[in-house]
Amino acid sequence: PSPAYLGETLGSQRTIQFIEDTLAEGPRSIPSLIRQYRDEIRPGATLEEAEREINAAFYLGMYSEFPVGGRLQKRFIPKVHMYYSQGREIKSCVTREGPHLHDAGEVTCPKCAETDRTRITFPMVFCRACGQEYYTIELLPDGTVKSRDMDSLALEGEVFYLFRGEFQEGEVSPPEWWCTDTGNIKEKYRSFVSPQKGSYCPDCNKLIIDGQQVDPCMCSGKIRVTLLSSPFRFCPSSGCGVSYDLRTRREFNKLFSFGTVGRSTATDILVSNMLTTLPSSEQKVIAFSDNRQDTALQAAHMNNIQKRIHFRRALYHTLAHEGDPVLLREAGETIFNTLRHYQSDGALPDFEKHGGEGRMRRSSRSESVYKKYLLLNTILEMESTRQKNQPNLEDVGLLKVGYVGLDEIAANSNLWKDVPILNAITPDIREDYLKGYLDIMRHNLAIYSEYFFDPYAINEEIERHLNPDVLFHNEILTTRPTGYSDDARRNSPSATVY
Repeated sequence: PSPAYLGETLGSQRTIQFIEDTLAEGPRSIPSLIRQYRDEIRPGATLEEAEREINAAFYLGMYSEFPVGGRLQKRFIPKVHMYYSQGREIKSCVTREGPHLHDAGEVTCPKCAETDRTRITFPMVFCRACGQEYYTIELLPDGTVKSRDMDSLALEGEVFYLFRGEFQEGEVSPPEWWCTDTGNIKEKYRSFVSPQKGSYCPDCNKLIIDGQQVDPCMCSGKIRVTLLSSPFRFCPSSGCGVSYDLRTRREFNKLFSFGTVGRSTATDILVSNMLTTLPSSEQKVIAFSDNRQDTALQAAHMNNIQKRIHFRRALYHTLAHEGDPVLLREAGETIFNTLRHYQSDGALPDFEKHGGEGRMRRSSRSESVYKKYLLLNTILEMESTRQKNQPNLEDVGLLKVGYVGLDEIAANSNLWKDVPILNAITPDIREDYLKGYLDIMRHNLAIYSEYFFDPYAINEEIERHLNPDVLFHNEILTTRPTGYSDDARRNSPSATVY
């Protein structure tokens, strides 16, 4: 049948009439529309049957036509909007049997309730550097423990991050600038490195800190806990040891809770997923914002992450195609050659600042500058990301970094005569130790680049010659290069010294 015939015939159909009458009153979610249809029109049907009938009516309505003002138009022109929300935080009780995880927002543990026990649940947060979990609590003067949100202030007591168990003393080294010249921890940092310990009773919901008061609780279910002060300054978890100074003000930048994500990052992911799932001829998205500032922020965020991913893709394909390891000082040239090899696929951007004419000109100054910029970003890629939810190529196993000549240095026993510990081990183990030391230095970006000593020169020597659309280093460069020394002062104002 023709669309016009269907349009005239369906005008009296009950499902079509229900949709038209209901949506004329205002927008509705599809699940609520299906439930109302089942209750009012098809009380004997299942929800699945009602859903099929509603979907069929929509499809027919979008195909059928009826006259409006002398012209035929579709009976249904639906506008369907998707709404996204963040996931809910994870809560858990602190018990020997636990953790009993749930995201329903329950104040008391539903799992413990099955055995007729009332136990308080607390929000869980995770270290951004290592993923170690902590519970956010407020400890009242009488020892009662209250649940609290990560960024909320204390109302009646002190705020802490509670760890279930105890950390081993000395397992993680604090930052060097927290220590005196003799290696002892400075007094003002001691509480961060050696946090308070205590016993928590989930049945009484009482926490007794060691040495502060007598424990009146006789319950058998008490567990040992560690209390880290707020703001979060140091993670004593094994293999972590990340530290923060007071310049990192937001706890959100140090810890994260399950289901929370920055607005800009969430938008990046949603838009990227939409574009990859759309047909190639329909890969476009229109986004609206209620102010210019938010729009500019999101656009810059999206462009930056696209450029960074594009660079990492180029670095990966360069290493994959070369086969042999690439020397760091040659990375800019080699990556540029890879981009030029795939120029027909749009891999090589218009890097020249004026007109884009120089993409194939070997004599162009912009070409040599762009290679230098690619080298700079390769050096920056050598640094540790320090956050588990923002991995780089090395974190996901796509990049392996080695050191030229390290095996020969490790095998030369004459070099280690004055270092008994290293001299007593085999060359292979010695090389492994040396690589570990160099990795630590590299992860802290103790790598030479002229722009680390004079970051303002990047504007004069690089940015002014390149198209701004290819730049993405933004806030990464600082005026304090990193170095390691036995003699230099650790409190140097012009460098970060280890």
